[in-house]
Amino acid sequence: MISGIVSPSFVSVSDVLHACGSLKSGKDDADTGLSTDHFINVGGELATHVSLLVSEILVHGFAPSNMSPCTITAIPKGRNADIADSGNYRGILLCSIFAKLFDLIFLCK
Repeated sequence: MISGIVSPSFVSVSDVLHACGSLKSGKDDADTGLSTDHFINVGGELATHVSLLVSEILVHGFAPSNMSPCTITAIPKGRNADIADSGNYRGILLCSIFAKLFDLIFLCK
């Protein structure tokens, strides 16, 4: 509570801890250098800050710019695929770990 203003908490710490437990281990975030392992092994204090961040994103309808960048990466469709043929690739989208957490929290609500 700051100056008598109560900030609503739409996302609880247990929501964040549940979402962190749903992340796959060993995935990296190319933009920030964070790993999903950082969040899987998160303590209560960081989960509290993440819950406040996500709650405020929902209240204000604005997300920080470092949550939105994603990278499209092309990977071959199979081991024996001709890598010279562009038709043998599929694209995957790599988003920030904070965006993945937000999605998991939002989907559980």
